[in-house]
Amino acid sequence: LPVLAAGGMGDGRHLAAAMALGAAGIWTGSVWLTTNESDCPDALVDKLLAANEMDTERSRCISGKPARQLRTTYVKAWNEPDCPGTLPMPLQYMLTAEATQRIHRYAETGEPGSAELLGTPVGQVVGLMNKRKPAAQVVYDFVNGYIDAVQRLNDTLPDE
Repeated sequence: LPVLAAGGMGDGRHLAAAMALGAAGIWTGSVWLTTNESDCPDALVDKLLAANEMDTERSRCISGKPARQLRTTYVKAWNEPDCPGTLPMPLQYMLTAEATQRIHRYAETGEPGSAELLGTPVGQVVGLMNKRKPAAQVVYDFVNGYIDAVQRLNDTLPDE
């Protein structure tokens, strides 16, 4: 049964590590948010490109299920002591979906203050996402990074 590694897969080194540990491949997520083909609003892409791995936190505020996401004033508000807490999945999303959609719409128009609320689920790999590029370049970088990592591993083996 093939096993795919997921979570924190941001470049070819991660692919090589997963394969070395026996995975048949990897499942990627966050790395696609800042590609040219992504439908993320420009304001969100800008926030993702400026973020580092410490700019994320786990929260239930979007769906009711714990998920790592970009730290925003919206996420922080859900962590306040006077917050009533989140609902279980899928009720939390049903409660917050309209507000989240409005935040995204307002951010796209440049509405003042909306960018501070704008966020998305994203992993700590966000710290490696430092420029917008085509999806094909992401694939190319994964392949080349994998080849480089495997070659470095091979170079550590003794000659026979």
